[in-house]
Amino acid sequence: MRRVACAVAILAAVAASQEMGAQHARLISYANSGDISVGSRDRVVGYGAVGFYRTLLSGPAGSFKDSGIQTAQTELTMVQKKGLLALARETIRQYLISETVPIPRGFEDAADRKSGVFVTLKKKGELRGCVGRMVADLPLSQAVGTSALRAAFGDVRFPFVWLL
Repeated sequence: MRRVACAVAILAAVAASQEMGAQHARLISYANSGDISVGSRDRVVGYGAVGFYRTLLSGPAGSFKDSGIQTAQTELTMVQKKGLLALARETIRQYLISETVPIPRGFEDAADRKSGVFVTLKKKGELRGCVGRMVADLPLSQAVGTSALRAAFGDVRFPFVWLL
């Protein structure tokens, strides 16, 4: 229930910002409770700060479209989305077999731009890993592979054995 309440609060903030004329957003800060060594790491809470602006500022920014925030860059095509999904799956598969990872290749400009990403893993509809990064510091294709491995092997809420 808390996740629904958080999502509603975020959507309300975005809607209110749009009503006040905001057209752009910028991530100011992000952290989660797993970033510190105090407390249990089996459940974490994320904290983020986003600034909403009427005019585009220099640095990483996004612009609004419909009811959510879209990056200012071009949207991914269905082919690119399928390619990134295949990359996430192949990264986990190849790591299990050889402890190596594939090199992301063949992605067009949109998937090579720096972007945040979340990878969610489910087994029979049940959540088994969800890890991502809100900071746009890696190319999307690289961030997908990194987050896929962290979701499969580093999400402390779930044991690694679920993959077997």
